[in-house]
Amino acid sequence: MSLADIDWDRVEPVEVDLDPSLVEQVRARRRLRQITLRVGVEQIEEARRVAARTGLPYQAVLRRWLADGASIARTRRLEAQRPRRRAAG
Repeated sequence: MSLADIDWDRVEPVEVDLDPSLVEQVRARRRLRQITLRVGVEQIEEARRVAARTGLPYQAVLRRWLADGASIARTRRLEAQRPRRRAAG
C-alpha cells in the first residue's frame, strides 16, 4: 500500500504532543534573520568543541542552544499563564 492508496477522508485525526525543543527547531528553520551578537570567548570555544564532535557547523550549535533556551522560556511563560487547578480535598 502506498500513500496514494489511502482514503484520507476516512482517516481519524490523532493529536500528538511534540517536544517543545523540536517545535522550536521547526520554527527556526522557517525563517532566519541575521543579527550581530557579542558572545563570550568561552561559549564560542565550547560551541566549536561540540561542533567538532557532532560534525555540525559551530553556528548551528549556537542556534540550537538559542532555540533550546527560547523553547524553555516559552514553555515557562505558557505554564505561568495557565489557570491553576485546585486540589481536591
